[in-house]
Amino acid sequence: AVGAWLDPRRHYFVGPASRSYFDPTCFPQSLSCSNGRARLDNFDSPTGNLWSFRFIGGHAMYATEEARLANSDHRVFTLACVNPGSTVAAYLAPDLTVTHEEGRAELWHASAYPNCRGTVIGEVAMQLRSHSSGKVLCSDEKTQRVFLLKPTEGQARHPVTQAPFFNDAWEATPDEDPKE
Repeated sequence: AVGAWLDPRRHYFVGPASRSYFDPTCFPQSLSCSNGRARLDNFDSPTGNLWSFRFIGGHAMYATEEARLANSDHRVFTLACVNPGSTVAAYLAPDLTVTHEEGRAELWHASAYPNCRGTVIGEVAMQLRSHSSGKVLCSDEKTQRVFLLKPTEGQARHPVTQAPFFNDAWEATPDEDPKE
């Protein structure tokens, strides 16, 4: 019930949930659409990296963990970039380009992902799956590319090091100042 924890009233930075070793020299990356196509860019880029989860058919918020677990949330949503660098709304399309019409945007499902750094209250770890193709939204931090891959393709590993080639999950971090 990941959708229960994604607040449609909030804006989020959506960063790859890295499955490789932490590299302190690598600046944190986040999903961006600033060049008209989904890619990774620096977390602090001024445009193209702040997202809203726009649920189709309303939204549900659960007051307790028990209520969340008791409810299955299979709703779909669009990913809307709320700082695209222009005054026109931008949505992630099925081919991972930007569309300015929500009706042409890809519909997504989110499923819970076990690894989450939990560095910010309200951060949510999830796997994003295309509603139309069933493919998983994956990323490669080395090349800053974003892909839609079959679940088995997203699990590919280097034959020698066994390091994953792709990140197949994301962490949505609310765009909020930490409480002091």
